[in-house]
Formats: sequence, C-alpha cells, structure tokens
Amino acid sequence: MIEHFNRASSFLLRNVGYTDTRNHKPLLLILFAICLALHGGTAKSEDYTFFHENVLGTSLEIAVEAVSKEEALTAEQAALSEINRLSAIFSTYDPHSEINRLLETPLGSPRYMAKELIEVLVACDWWKARTSGAFNPLTQEISDLWTEGVTNNSLPHPEQLRNTVEAISRSTWKIDESYEMVERIKEGKFSLNAIAKGYIIDHACQKAMSSSEGIDGVLVSIGGDLAVLGSKSRIIGIMDPENPADNSRPIISLQIKNQAVTTSASYARGFDIQQVHYSHII
Repeated sequence: MIEHFNRASSFLLRNVGYTDTRNHKPLLLILFAICLALHGGTAKSEDYTFFHENVLGTSLEIAVEAVSKEEALTAEQAALSEINRLSAIFSTYDPHSEINRLLETPLGSPRYMAKELIEVLVACDWWKARTSGAFNPLTQEISDLWTEGVTNNSLPHPEQLRNTVEAISRSTWKIDESYEMVERIKEGKFSLNAIAKGYIIDHACQKAMSSSEGIDGVLVSIGGDLAVLGSKSRIIGIMDPENPADNSRPIISLQIKNQAVTTSASYARGFDIQQVHYSHII
C-alpha cells in the first residue's frame, strides 16, 4: 500500500502544480485515507449463525458470512421471509395454500397457479421421467396405506399395494403450454414434500445472498436438507444409520460449496407394525 501511496502522491502533486510536499499535509492525509480504504480497509467477513425451531415442522439453521452483524441479521430475515412465503404455497397443513387449492380443484378444470408451484410440478415430471418412476409425488398414496397399517397393526395387502403402484404410474396433472395453468386429469393424492423443501432452501439462500452487499456466503439447513451458496463452505458428516447417536462418528464426510445435500434414513422415521420397523422410504 505504501508503494501505491508514494506513486499516487507524486503523480497528484505534480499534476496539480505542487513540487514541494512539505506544506500540503492536509492533501496528503486525504490521499492516504483514500489509499487505506482501497487497499487496507476492506472489512473482513465474520460467521454468524441463527437457529429457529418449528420451521417446516423441524429445526432451521441459517449461517451467514457477513461484514457485520447487522448485515447478517438482514440476510437472516430475508431467508425467513422467503421460507414463510413459499411455505404458504407448498404447505399441505395450510388450508389456503396453493397446493391445497390445486388438490381441491375438480378434474378437467384448468386453474391459474403460482409460478413457484408450477416450477416444482415441472421438476417433478422431469425427475419422474429421469428416474423411471422411482421419484413420484404420488407415493403419498402408498404411504397412506402403510399409515393405515400402523393404525390396524397389519401389513398392507399385497394386491392393494400392486393396484396403487399401477395407479400412481399415470400422471395426475397437466400443465398448459404457457406454464400458467394446471389441470388435474386423474384422481389421486400427492405430496411435494420430497422436493419442495429443497426448492424453498435454494430460494432462501438466494434471497439471503442478495439481501445486502456485505454478504459473502450463506448456508440454510432445514432438517436433513441444506444448501450452501457463495464463498461459504461446510464439511458435512453423514450419520451412520446403524449407529445414529449424536456423539457417534460419521460414516463419511463431505465438503460442499455452492452445492446442496439431503439425507434421510429409516432409523428416524418409518412404520412400526407387529413389532417390526419398516422404512418410510417407499
């Protein structure tokens, strides 16, 4: 920085008609301050972490790299606002949500829906085709059969399961060419929970990153889903599903940056029928 200062001061004083710098201390002090701001005064980012409970039915962590706590708080609020906004679209617990409006729409009646909902429905169709049906929002109908089995303490009937699998292989909605309207074309209960949370997390990260110029990196983690954006990176330990204690060693670690990770395991969720635990992963 001193070298930059010497060159800049000599140039400035020569070009404004000064040859003797001894009587021009105010001008030199101003010039030094400018050089300091440009070369040595850049604020260093610090880490700020915020925790919230009962967000999308689970815990939320927001980690921010910011030049000040005030900017970190701005990013936190931006992420929370986006999560709340999108939750009002995708939550099946909210009777006024967009997803419930669609589920209540009669068959054969196209309806204008929020662009965010349509984006996720398009993504569902893409992933269903990409995975040859392994990803399917209509598996909610199969989960309901297993939930009923828990209530009755009896396994779902194999024929009932086969019929349901065949039924959910067919599409239940159609999106118009303008990507503005959705039409239900078949009866069937579906849930977007397997993909909507990741969509919400992505958008929350983006809102937090763009909330202030002083934000360098953001992490948003909701339950077992998280994304990292910007300069921030995070080492993620994957818990051993056969030894899920909080203090147990992870079976593998991943370092992620501008990426996302989601995990799920049957030890945390599932169906207990006749003293046997069955995975929630269909």
